[in-house]
Amino acid sequence: MTEGFQRQHGEGLGGDPAGRAATWSLEGRRLADGLLSAWERTDRAFGLIHPEALPRVSAPGGPPLLLLQGRLAARAWIELGRDALRLPSIHPRFDDLFGRDFGAVVIDPETWPDARAVADYRDQVLSALRSGLEEMEEAEPTARRSIAAAAQRVSDAEWFAQEDLLALLPRLDRAAWRKPGGLEEHRFDQAGTVREAPVPAGVVMRRDGASTHVPALRIDAVPVMNGQWLEFVEGGGYARAEAWSDPGWAWRVDGGREHPAGWVRDGEGSFVLPTLAGPVPLRRAFDWPVQVTRVEAEAYAAWRGRRLPSLDEWDRAAYGGLSRAARRYPWGQTEPTRHHGQFGSGRPGPAPVGSHPDGASEFRVLDLIGNGWEWTSSDAGGLALLAGASWASAAELVRKDVVRRLSPFEDAVATKFRLASAAL
Repeated sequence: MTEGFQRQHGEGLGGDPAGRAATWSLEGRRLADGLLSAWERTDRAFGLIHPEALPRVSAPGGPPLLLLQGRLAARAWIELGRDALRLPSIHPRFDDLFGRDFGAVVIDPETWPDARAVADYRDQVLSALRSGLEEMEEAEPTARRSIAAAAQRVSDAEWFAQEDLLALLPRLDRAAWRKPGGLEEHRFDQAGTVREAPVPAGVVMRRDGASTHVPALRIDAVPVMNGQWLEFVEGGGYARAEAWSDPGWAWRVDGGREHPAGWVRDGEGSFVLPTLAGPVPLRRAFDWPVQVTRVEAEAYAAWRGRRLPSLDEWDRAAYGGLSRAARRYPWGQTEPTRHHGQFGSGRPGPAPVGSHPDGASEFRVLDLIGNGWEWTSSDAGGLALLAGASWASAAELVRKDVVRRLSPFEDAVATKFRLASAAL
């Protein structure tokens, strides 16, 4: 978004000052509306959790959700309100309480505000940010571009938060949350034949604007499924140290991991998958993509004698073609719809892989968008890079410029992966 915004409104923009101000005013309102849409959807996701449960439930290894709720508002205020819009603080105590690094600072629960106070703080921050964006034509051009970029980052953070909450809910105590309304029925179609898609060598345009050449490769047309992962479990994959990286093996041993975190045994010892619509027997979800950490995915790949694709290879498979014409989406230029992938509101969880053939790339690779953020072998700043979108992602996140950065040990986010190999 930022690059296109700069091209449209950058230095040297013609026209009279009044016209430029009107253009920036329209852009400010667009950004404010986008922020409102993302913010409200996050608030609806938090609203599914009973207020009394917010201080005591959390994602694995994360802070209580009450603190996460306040942290989203504080980080939005710091990045957009304070640093970009230069607005005065509306709640210094909450800015400090929620803006700090929870991993490095122990916060006394006795000092926590209640759920109503946190919700009010979010409302106040949103109102101030929207007002600031709607008046951004008064800022200098360079500041406007910084404001626009910060607004997009804050909106994306809200979109990520709401989808991560939806992915987390089924793992929480069922008494802590209520089922969302308007959910679709789960799909249990049988996946098509698993095959490799040949991807010829070619050039990809990276997200920083640089181009790079990608050698030819073979990549699975669909992500790895639960049924395939069960073979790994039953074949002793979690006991084969030679298949795991050293950090991955240490993580597996320390945590006693013997199967994916999202697989839960029922009273009879069979695996079930918790979902927003209720538990689903694993045997009915064999064709859904498996959700695992990257270190688990890497072990599976080694067990199969293959590897994960790099982000450049994933981009080549998704956005490349035999011509040099740029593609906005794997399927072409048309805007994303629910026929292109498993994403958008009302989804109860993943769908069988290959369920959305309209979303195939030119190289006939499926499920690139939706059904889970896709692990790649690429890293940045010690974090793994993921592309695509999940079953809980809003359509606003279906953009090529969006890449998630997660710990390779993260298992609470809706993810998937596929295997790649060098070309024959």
